Amino acid sequence: MGRFAFVQMGTLSHVNTILVEAMRDAFPEHQLDVIDLLEILSFRRTTLALVPWTLAEYGPTIFRSKKELAGRSLASTKMYQEFSRTAADALRQYPYDGVFQTQTLFDASLPGKPFFIFTDNTALANTYYAHFDKRRLPSGRWLELEAQTYERADRVFVCSKHVERSLIELYGFQPSKAEHVGAGANVTGNSPPRRVEDYASREILFVARHLWEGKGGPELERAFEVVLRQMPDAKLTIVGVRPRIRVPNCTTMGPVPLAELDHYYRRASVFCMPSRVDCAGNVYLEALHYRLPIVGAPVGHVPELVSQDVGFSVDPGDVEGLAAALLSLLSDPARCKDFGDRGHEIVAGFYTWPRVAGRIRRCFDEVMANRPATSS
Repeated sequence: MGRFAFVQMGTLSHVNTILVEAMRDAFPEHQLDVIDLLEILSFRRTTLALVPWTLAEYGPTIFRSKKELAGRSLASTKMYQEFSRTAADALRQYPYDGVFQTQTLFDASLPGKPFFIFTDNTALANTYYAHFDKRRLPSGRWLELEAQTYERADRVFVCSKHVERSLIELYGFQPSKAEHVGAGANVTGNSPPRRVEDYASREILFVARHLWEGKGGPELERAFEVVLRQMPDAKLTIVGVRPRIRVPNCTTMGPVPLAELDHYYRRASVFCMPSRVDCAGNVYLEALHYRLPIVGAPVGHVPELVSQDVGFSVDPGDVEGLAAALLSLLSDPARCKDFGDRGHEIVAGFYTWPRVAGRIRRCFDEVMANRPATSS
């Protein structure tokens, strides 16, 4: 029986929690120990302690807001090194046979031991977005540390072809070591078939845990005003974020527990999130799982999920196009059902965490079979 460490920084919007359980099922003969660096090292206290280094790396703009300070601290060389040191200290507690880590905000590799990374994004993948300000990139030294961590990995498992492409094109990563394993829908309930009349509520659902602007929220708000002029009984429900909106028939719920999301997905007619930036698209997977047609933007991972068979793709910033897509679906429950059923089939066939863990297991077995016996 092997013993591997699963090193993470928090739950990653529930992804780490669900993924580690799926991997325990896929690796029954191995013990998987979760090491959460945020439980060991306080991010807030560390951020404050490292202010001088962050200031030296990024300049006085770090003080514009708490969000700016936190973001730049997370992308500081000193923070990367501090979390890597914390991971190394934790890994010394037991002679682990290898390491899985999620994201690359640190390096948890062990010399001579199998090392695997699961990530939904790379820093340089952001440069693919038309509206991305390259001044927001981490420093050159931080990017070097990120690239070095990828190079130490036996495999880098990615959620999307979008991220796989960035590894190969922007980091010069070996294509044979990048593996598109997909992601799963972070849901707690099943999704029985829906009737046509179940889509007649004319309710649009938006779910995002942060980045109201980056997820296209302001554009959706303006598009919904257009929708209301032709369809006064339409509704918009916003879950996760809590923006200030003064549009009729709009409800903002703020953060809700994962188990309660089921309620909102089941009662909606359409899911809409016209993101300008989206690396993994887990909420789209949730919506597809619950048989909702999608209205999104062709950025990041979204084109891999949203095709003509499951919804509409509208360019970022196209408010009129967004309103037209929403009106088309809200006025046609039968079409909503057709799109929803196809989307559910796509998710069930590929985008589930057990299937993701199974793909990781197959790659793991391949790597372990080819490693020199003296390195295992």
